Amino acid sequence: MTRHGWTALGIAAVYLAGARLPILAGDPELARALLAMPVGLLAGLTARHGLRCLWGITGLALLNTALGGFAAEAVAQSLAAWLVCAASLSTTRHLPALLDTGAWRARMRVIAGFVLAAVIGALALAVSLWWLCPEFCDPDIFILQQLAVHGWSLALYVPLVLAVSDWRGSVRPWELLALLLTGAVVWWLGLWDRLMASSCFFPCQFVWAPLIGWAALRTGVFGVSVTGMVASALTTLSVIAHPAWPASMLVMLAYVACVLGLVQAAGLAIAALIEAHRASLIALNLARNQFAALMANSASMIFIKDTAGRYLQVSHSYAALLGGEPADMVGSRLERWVDDAGTVARLTAIDAEVMLRRQPRQSEEVLVVNGHSHILLNICFPLFDERGELSGMGGIAVDITAQREEERRRREAEERYQVLVEQSLVGIYIQQDEKLVYVNPKVASTLGYTQEELLGRSLTELLDPKETARVRSQIGDRYQHHIENMQYTLPVRHRDGHVIEVEVYSRLFEYQGRPAIIGVAVDISERRIADAKQRLSATVFENTSEGILIADADARIIAVNQAFTRITGYHEAEAVGKRSRMFRVDQTGQSHHARMLAALDAEGHWQGEFLDRRKNGEWFPVWLSLSSVRDQHDHQLVTHYVAVFSDITVRKEAEDRLQFLANHDPLTALPNRTHFIQRLELAVAEARNTQSELAVLFIDLDRFKLINDSFGHHAGDDLLRLLAARLSCSLGEEGLLARLGGDEFTVLFERVQSRAHLEDVTRRLLAELSKPLHLEDHELFVTASIGVSIFPSDGDDAASLLRNADMAMYRSKDAGKNTCTFFAGDMNDEAFERLLMENGLRLALERQEFELHYQPQINPFTHQVEAVEALIRWRHPDLGMVSPARFIPITEENGMIRQIGDWVLRTACSQLKAWDDDGVHVPRVAVNLSPRQFLRGTLTATVVEVLENTGLAPGRLELEVTEGMLMQNPAESVDILRELKALGVQIAIDDFGTGYSSLSYLKRFPLDSLKIDRSFVIGVPDDSDSSAIAETVVAMGRKLGLNVVAEGVETSDQCRFLRACGCKLLQGYFFAKPLSADNLREFILDSVRASPALGRTTALVSLDEGRATRNNAGNKEKLDKTLDSPHVE
Repeated sequence: MTRHGWTALGIAAVYLAGARLPILAGDPELARALLAMPVGLLAGLTARHGLRCLWGITGLALLNTALGGFAAEAVAQSLAAWLVCAASLSTTRHLPALLDTGAWRARMRVIAGFVLAAVIGALALAVSLWWLCPEFCDPDIFILQQLAVHGWSLALYVPLVLAVSDWRGSVRPWELLALLLTGAVVWWLGLWDRLMASSCFFPCQFVWAPLIGWAALRTGVFGVSVTGMVASALTTLSVIAHPAWPASMLVMLAYVACVLGLVQAAGLAIAALIEAHRASLIALNLARNQFAALMANSASMIFIKDTAGRYLQVSHSYAALLGGEPADMVGSRLERWVDDAGTVARLTAIDAEVMLRRQPRQSEEVLVVNGHSHILLNICFPLFDERGELSGMGGIAVDITAQREEERRRREAEERYQVLVEQSLVGIYIQQDEKLVYVNPKVASTLGYTQEELLGRSLTELLDPKETARVRSQIGDRYQHHIENMQYTLPVRHRDGHVIEVEVYSRLFEYQGRPAIIGVAVDISERRIADAKQRLSATVFENTSEGILIADADARIIAVNQAFTRITGYHEAEAVGKRSRMFRVDQTGQSHHARMLAALDAEGHWQGEFLDRRKNGEWFPVWLSLSSVRDQHDHQLVTHYVAVFSDITVRKEAEDRLQFLANHDPLTALPNRTHFIQRLELAVAEARNTQSELAVLFIDLDRFKLINDSFGHHAGDDLLRLLAARLSCSLGEEGLLARLGGDEFTVLFERVQSRAHLEDVTRRLLAELSKPLHLEDHELFVTASIGVSIFPSDGDDAASLLRNADMAMYRSKDAGKNTCTFFAGDMNDEAFERLLMENGLRLALERQEFELHYQPQINPFTHQVEAVEALIRWRHPDLGMVSPARFIPITEENGMIRQIGDWVLRTACSQLKAWDDDGVHVPRVAVNLSPRQFLRGTLTATVVEVLENTGLAPGRLELEVTEGMLMQNPAESVDILRELKALGVQIAIDDFGTGYSSLSYLKRFPLDSLKIDRSFVIGVPDDSDSSAIAETVVAMGRKLGLNVVAEGVETSDQCRFLRACGCKLLQGYFFAKPLSADNLREFILDSVRASPALGRTTALVSLDEGRATRNNAGNKEKLDKTLDSPHVE
């Protein structure tokens, strides 16, 4: 039983004793007057424990009635007590508010509840006694007397019961005892006999008021209750001991009850107020101490400001952040401690907003103090006084700098992990509920699916049907027995149906709150095939190539084979009877031997690498398979050991060689791309930590492809080896030289002395490379282009440094080769422009940004336009008119040249038809073909479709090809040209004389025209070589029956010379630049109108005067020119 239970039991016993006490007085009137005296004890229990003790009160009432012999007084006493307790229930939930100084309403409810209980008790006792004994007394006087006694009892015992129930030992017992003894002595000696018989008796009762007041001040509610109980006892005994009163005993006791009840109530009120005040002071001091401790020890930064922004209180952590002391900061403003005006203005604005809106605000701020940035999670809130008016503001800030940094690092680690998993060369998967919830690209490619197709797919769809039940059982056992790690092989089905055997290393883990399995899968199909072949070979050779050793249970050798002798050098006689070295743990690699023997004892076999020693003392590696043979009847007894081993020295050397090849270029023995990037990443990390510089050189040989094509790849390899040796010798230990592939080399300088030093190094490397060398009886001169990037100015990681050095190298090539260029920021602008063009090209056709311009081809004898050449232009929305020299190479690289070529073909034919419909006669249009367009198998079908759709006669379409296109595959080219000729289309060779072709092939091609390249036209007639070439080409074309067209005619001298040679068509800026379709129409119409007056086209040349009659001949623009551009004039 708890302390409260024992207390309640004691109070119940005291009540029963007090209820029986009035009967012992022998005076019926006195007994009836004191019947209600102990009722306050039960009311106190009810007020303290509530409804749960009402059943106990009921039992006590019944027990009291039985003890009283079921007399009328006992029945009335028990009934009145039960009703008082029931009425006291209403005060239970308001009692905690008695010591709250602000809970006056609750206090009044408690007082009203007990007053109601007293009234109900007095009425119940009087009515029940009058009903049971009508003759006992005047009921009106009795009711008033009982009302006084009930109030006296409640005021006396309810606080006493509550104080005893919540006893905390805070009463001063000796002071209370002295107080009670003093009161008793004073009453007994001074008032017992003298004042009792006088008329001053009733005022004399107030002598207890000072004592009860002292008890209220010093001993609290308990002292007041005990003092009141003693005063009540002495006063009641005085009344009983002096029966000669002018009034009846009933009236006298009523007077006593009223006076002492008032005195007791006043003392209780004083005690309650004092205890409430004391509790408030304790709570206030506790709150102050707690707040001071919070301000001193809180990791969070706390501050309080007044409405003017001055600090009233700050925590130690906040003061430490700003570099001050809490006492120094009180009364100051933020700008005294923070130098950054922007930060001060921002935080001051937040404070003003909080006080203006009177609402809290949370924000994340960056505070710069003494040059260090701190990220603070700041919560500001307004503070109000007791009248609800704004008195200032408070703030709590948490420094989350480390948290943000940790989040950044974790995010970067997750990204690195994601990249590692996605780029892994082994398959990685996560399986949950027999379904795949994640696979990396390697798993998808191994099984022939995409990653999206595998997600959510059941294992039964991927497993061999024979393995499904076993795998499901294995997974279930694994979850049930929590087998964390497992390794096994498994046959799975490829998408096309064939079976792949994979080796799986898997582990149990928790994924999204539920158990799952993560595994690494390796395709071992090829390894299985290799193992089967190896076993077959071993069977064929009866294991004669492997050493075999048999030992007894004590590990003493009892037999060896010839391979053992051949491998170790020990003959059988030398080995038999000796203890095998593999069973000794006192040799080199003791821990390895111990693990091997432990596995042998536990599993019965062991397999792995083992380091053995030959008879001559040489150590060598072997692949050892060791098994224990156990007794047939006693499986715990080992009878023999069997060891099969093979010398793997060659294999280990091959592995070392493979390890070397994995990080080195096999041709030059230089570090390869992988090794170089690893070293570069490490060097970048080191340079970043030490705040130093490093440099990357990107070296690319000039015109190496020409050497490869001319002398063959074998000679090219010899050249690369020789140049690698030269570079290595020139660099020495100064830098790390690597070969990335092809003719590309890189150099890493982990320490950069200065830019001038790098320039000296590059000059030395270029000089070394440019020295003559002999290759297959030929003396060659090789140059290189070098690009340089420097950390950290040109890039902060390995990829950007390598990329920028490569970009600088290409700038060297553009500058004429055999030079070095340091990376500059504008190179990125060029790369961006190229990217912009690449992206724009993909939508240029759809947006109709391409245009065709047409340059006329003039007959110098008739001065008529006999053909036009279609030339493409691109009007970019941001870059303006883009030269074909800039975008055609890009279309060749990304394959869009096919679509663009088809568009040019359709548009040119449609335009020629449109001119016909408009009455403008253009005999023929020439369209250039790209290599990809020409060698595509659908060219003939495309031409047929275009001619049918436009209704153009085939003979009015001329297709221009280059010598290089034809010579890529001469046989196929002949077939294509014949198909086109069969359609009636004209065929012309463009830029004749600039490519590599054979006249034997040339005569086989079904051609109609040759176009002399502008490079031969520029020099005529002044340059004899150019003139000879031009005359030869015209004569050859005439002999072969081909039309000859001269491109790039810009002067009248060139025009007269070519006409004199017999050239049938001329084309160039001397006549007209490429014109839009509308401008060409006007050009032809003007020529027709001027022809009757002048006898020729006004735009043509005046051969007699040697000058052009049109102004455009004097304002020639720079020719658009590009390499291998089929649509550019």
